[in-house]
Formats: sequence, C-alpha cells, structure tokens
Amino acid sequence: MLLPALSSLGHAKSALIQSQLAAWNAGASDCYRQIAENIANETALSVAAFATLLDNFVNELALRPAEPEKCWEDACHANQWQGHSLSPPSPERLGRAIPINTYAEFVSKADGLMSPDECGDFLRWAGMAGTVLAPSERRLLQKSLIGRFVIWATFYASSTTDCPFIHMPRTTEAVRTALGLGQCSETETLILLSYHRGTLALYRPTVAEAAGYHWYRPRADPAATYGMSFPLTPNPSGLPSQPEVVHPETTGATLVFPVYLVT
Repeated sequence: MLLPALSSLGHAKSALIQSQLAAWNAGASDCYRQIAENIANETALSVAAFATLLDNFVNELALRPAEPEKCWEDACHANQWQGHSLSPPSPERLGRAIPINTYAEFVSKADGLMSPDECGDFLRWAGMAGTVLAPSERRLLQKSLIGRFVIWATFYASSTTDCPFIHMPRTTEAVRTALGLGQCSETETLILLSYHRGTLALYRPTVAEAAGYHWYRPRADPAATYGMSFPLTPNPSGLPSQPEVVHPETTGATLVFPVYLVT
C-alpha cells in the first residue's frame, strides 16, 4: 500500500518521505528502524487513508524538520480509526492485559479517596485466585478507565464469546510473550481484564494507532478484518499470535468478573 500512496502525493513529497524512511532504516534507533519497516509493510489502510497520513507527516516535517519522530507520531494521532471496522456483535468478548500500577492510577482517580498505592493493594487482593468482589467494589472497577486514548484488546477467535485468557497460561511471561507486550518488563505484574464489547467500535490496528509503538507488526493480508500480535522472543513454549483490535478509550462498564492477577 505504501507505493501507491506515495505515488498519489507527487514526486517532491514522496521523495521526502522515502528519504526519512531511509534515514530511520540506517539510524541507530531500533524503535524507528522497526517503525520504518512497519510503514513499508502496512496493508490495513486504503490508499487514500495512507496518502492522507503521509501527507500530514510531510506537513509536520515542514514545520519541525529536526523532530521527525514527533512529526510521525502527531500525524498518526490525527489519522486513527481508518482500519477495517468490525461489525457487531462479533467478537462479543474482549480481553486486555494492563500493568497493575497503571490500572491502580485509573482506579484511584475514579474512587477519589484511595491513593494509587492503596488501589494497587486492592487490585492485588482482587486479582488473587479470582476473588469474589462486593457490589461496591465491582462498581468501582466498572467506572474506572481500562486504558487511555487508543485501547488495544484481544479476543479468542475460535469462540468469540469466551474469555481470551482462559486459553493461555496465566503468567506474565506467557501473556507478555503471546500479546507482544514488549513495553512491559519481564517482572511486570499484570491485571487481566475481560469485558463485553457492547456498543464499542472495533477496528483493525494500523501504523497510525501504533504511532511510536514499535512492537506492532502489520498483518500481511490486506483483507483480514483484525490484526495479529507478534509474539516476543524467546518463545520457548511456542505461544501463537493472538488476534488484536483497537477501540477508543472506555471504562470497565461491561467488565466480566472476576479479574485476574498474573506475575
């Protein structure tokens, strides 16, 4: 999709983008070397949508030529939700792994009384062996955010009403590896959330949602309706790729309990 999108922009803009991609490919940043490769391999965007993203990138570069990475990320943020839209109701059940400290911040803000540290202690208790929560505790998690801005989620493709996490080992190593969560440390404590889709708009992820996140990999099939994770290495258990979709920021209003903690 890259070459047709570049062709639609004209020679000067196309040359500028190709020059910047070449610079990233030859540069010292592993992150942006991978992002340049992802841009070249993107298949989920239409030619028109890809051209708009690249044109915005050129416009940003004209304003801040010394900050190409920031220019790319700003262009991405202005061109999200252009991948394939998944019509409801399928997948009905979604899953998300979130670092406990991040989730504790969201819960603390929703609660207004407990500190993030106190919320972290609560989540450790709540996530141990599927603790049964009181109605007030459920309501707290239901009104708390489960992520900010672009939320990445997974589902179980063979049975989209199942919790996706019942089909993988519940350890940080397994979840982190299977979902390609390279930004999480190997010792991260994660909270596993499962929730009903409800009325959420779901999309196949693209380089625009990934922006500066280099652990994303474009799916090779342009007709695919959702993305696939890129498992981390080493992967001694041979954990397979998992479906991935993106959706806008939301609360845990449709959470399915219990929540689970993995270490």
